[in-house]
Amino acid sequence: MALRVILFSAIFLLSYLTIFGQTTINGYARVTTYIGTTLTISAIEQSEVPTTGTFTNGSNIIIMQMQDNVIGTNTNDDVNFGNLANIESAGLYEVAQISAVTRDGGGRVISITLTSVLSNTYNTGANSTLQIITYPTLGSPNFTTTDNLTARAWDGNIGGVLAFNVNGTLTLQHNLNVDNRGFRGGNRSNNFYDGTTTCKPNVFASSSTNLGFKGEGIYRVTSATYTNARGKILNGGGGGNEINAGGGGGGNFSLGGEGGVGWNSSAVGCSPTAGGLGGIALAGSISANRVFMGGGGGGGQQNNSGGTNGGNGGGIILVRANELRTTGTCGGINISANGAASSLAGNDGGGGGGAGGSIILQVISWNIISSCPIIVASNGGNGANVNAGTHGGGGGGGQGAIFYSINEPTSNTTTTTNFGSGGCNNNSSPCNSQAPSGGGPNNSGIFDDANTPLPVRLIYFYAQKQDDNQINVLWAIERDEVAKFELEKSVGNILNFQTIEKIPSQNQRHYQTTDNHFTKNTTYYRLKIYFIDGRVDYSKIISLNNQNSSFNNDFITYPNPFEKEFWIQNNENTEAIIVQDLWGRQLLEIKNPSQKQNINLDKYPKGTYIILIMSKESTLIKKVMKL
Repeated sequence: MALRVILFSAIFLLSYLTIFGQTTINGYARVTTYIGTTLTISAIEQSEVPTTGTFTNGSNIIIMQMQDNVIGTNTNDDVNFGNLANIESAGLYEVAQISAVTRDGGGRVISITLTSVLSNTYNTGANSTLQIITYPTLGSPNFTTTDNLTARAWDGNIGGVLAFNVNGTLTLQHNLNVDNRGFRGGNRSNNFYDGTTTCKPNVFASSSTNLGFKGEGIYRVTSATYTNARGKILNGGGGGNEINAGGGGGGNFSLGGEGGVGWNSSAVGCSPTAGGLGGIALAGSISANRVFMGGGGGGGQQNNSGGTNGGNGGGIILVRANELRTTGTCGGINISANGAASSLAGNDGGGGGGAGGSIILQVISWNIISSCPIIVASNGGNGANVNAGTHGGGGGGGQGAIFYSINEPTSNTTTTTNFGSGGCNNNSSPCNSQAPSGGGPNNSGIFDDANTPLPVRLIYFYAQKQDDNQINVLWAIERDEVAKFELEKSVGNILNFQTIEKIPSQNQRHYQTTDNHFTKNTTYYRLKIYFIDGRVDYSKIISLNNQNSSFNNDFITYPNPFEKEFWIQNNENTEAIIVQDLWGRQLLEIKNPSQKQNINLDKYPKGTYIILIMSKESTLIKKVMKL
């Protein structure tokens, strides 16, 4: 089996923070070296945090290319500065599983080894940023929120992403909110005025802090000469130039609006405009397999301390669940990745609005009640207004992107990707001179029936020893997007997986095969899953040993099939019996069951049910059929 080890920087964060009623459940780390298939990791200090934010053996992570070297030769001081040359790996992501976390003698993490080679190619050069994010499974199998969930704000190295999986039903009683958690807005300029009324529209790239700072985008800036002036930097909005021009809005699915014109003592302001250019639209690159945080808005140019910073872009939400529902009565639940609006400017240049981020919702069933509706939003932020004569309002932020794995839900659900409005260039009412808004038309960034890199869930995957020393391996998938399976086996450890059987897709959910080579050593199995779109994924690793086998042989389920009820003959070591449907939703739980336990499923529909028989040492999984 090929192994991957990911190299981190010394910058490493494991987060579980509750601030202003919002909880961060993910951990993050920056990947700084990525050479071939064997990599080394720099010394890291890992703090003690709850399991959802910790990188541990067997846990899942998301690896995501946040920024990449996409600017090419578009670095001249002209209007083409900051255009996209090639998208490279920017925005690509996938789920991986950790097989080992290695620490040095001081307990610091020095390497993370994954169970398989990554599907995508990622980059860690000077102008690229690659991070990993913990991808916890919440609930067992259902999960109900107890607080608003958010992401750590992006800091240029890590953060910006809220990601989790729920094997059963996700009941939302709180918001999922990554508003303003994406790429950072540019700062306003220093106070500067050269004493003339001459506007400066022709400076696009500069290191001068007398000009507004550019917003951040999918290119990692390392050159000081790229930080200021009105040229955009990919989807980051450009800063306002002299005199008092506004910053451009950040872009994502659609482009950001251009910053307001600037001041020259006339009623119409600078002509041509000195406003920052809006961040580019990434619509041609976006898919469910490649998503971006919203670009930051550019900062305004000032000389009277009245300018404002650009707004941050929205972050990224990745959620996978069998069902999403609301209950009871509420004022509304938000799933949002909105860009930030820039604040009101005085008699200087205003900041541009941040672009909306990205939301991926791989949810099979969507059950939202009218007394507790949901709004799913990835909107651009508004540009700043000016409260004096004609200066420069901020450009509006561009739309984000929202992906559903089913048809867009409409029952008690509202979905929006709106552009941010451009700010007013003066204090007129109604406004008679306005900076451009983000790109439209509204709601262009909504997609449904999307296939995402979040893996197709195995409803179950387990192995059972039979009396004839054969091992039955059984699994089921939630939907059929698979070309074939390969069953892999490793004896004694998880480092030597070999393919023992290839199973073509049969356009069904349930599969079973037999391993005829039983061994007394602990045996590990996993599935290599080939998808029809060319992707390859691995299942979790399951194990079977003699203890599992003897535990299995102590149980009889009868009658099977059944009509209303059945019985489980079990031993004294059983601590609990759980009944699930094929979606992993828990229907019953019986703690400390009797050795002859009755299970009544009369009120449930006909079909197949999964029985989990749990002891301290292991869990046995059986199937029963109701007629």
